[in-house]
Amino acid sequence: MIDFSAVPRIMVATQPVDFRKGMNGLFVLVASTLEADPYCGDIFVFRAKRGDRVRCLYWGGSGMILATKWLENGSFTFPPIKDGPMIAEVYLIEQQIRGEGAEVRYHARQSRSAAIMRSLKARLLELKADISTQSALAKAINYTLKHWTGLTAFLDDGTIEVDSNVVERSMKSVALTRKNSMFVGNARGGETFAILASLINTALCRARHKALYADRRTMPSASSGRNGKPCVPSQFGGSPLFGTRHSSHAQRVFRNSRSRSLGRNRSALARSYGFSFASADSFSSRCA
Repeated sequence: MIDFSAVPRIMVATQPVDFRKGMNGLFVLVASTLEADPYCGDIFVFRAKRGDRVRCLYWGGSGMILATKWLENGSFTFPPIKDGPMIAEVYLIEQQIRGEGAEVRYHARQSRSAAIMRSLKARLLELKADISTQSALAKAINYTLKHWTGLTAFLDDGTIEVDSNVVERSMKSVALTRKNSMFVGNARGGETFAILASLINTALCRARHKALYADRRTMPSASSGRNGKPCVPSQFGGSPLFGTRHSSHAQRVFRNSRSRSLGRNRSALARSYGFSFASADSFSSRCA
């Protein structure tokens, strides 16, 4: 049973999806099309091409959950989706220009994304005039229009991202650490907890950005590298599809390790997450 009170958001696909994809296919669809983290706790809802089934993809904390619901004839009719500007088009443009310089990103956004955002705003104003002011949709539209300046800030600056999802996911780890720190019994335990937290996060950085970590000997603290270009994993052979998210291999190893004893999997964790803390030169050659 899904605890909806703990779910941050429910995201519904606006177009039918081929259900032959299965869990892995829907996982990749979330990461590539929505550019969202499937492990963030949101519920992602998809509908079949014939409209007779819906599927929910959800990370339950200990594993990925895929639930399927068959719909009886006439029990539910999917509303028609009007062709028009969709925010997904903006994210598609961002995917195409990821890794480019600030000037290239700026000109692409001005020539392509700006028109989409203007059309989207016009569509929101049109919907707002046709629906009840007390409806949930009207409140969502008003919230979007209220923050429109911040929402479109990426159009005038090629150095910033289209959204703040990366920052929000970083805040989640801070909040979880604050909650877990409540169970530290004394100062010595707090020091041990801090060491382990630093160790694990360093290992996760290596798992996410192996080539980038090896090239710089450390994780970048800014959005630009030594040559002034943006520091993105795709420049170092990483997949631009997942960006800063966990690789599927790292996630799989982590989940498997949780269900086994630490002693049996210590060597596997060292190979996958870099617990050996080899020197930068040996690590660079190992990731080449």
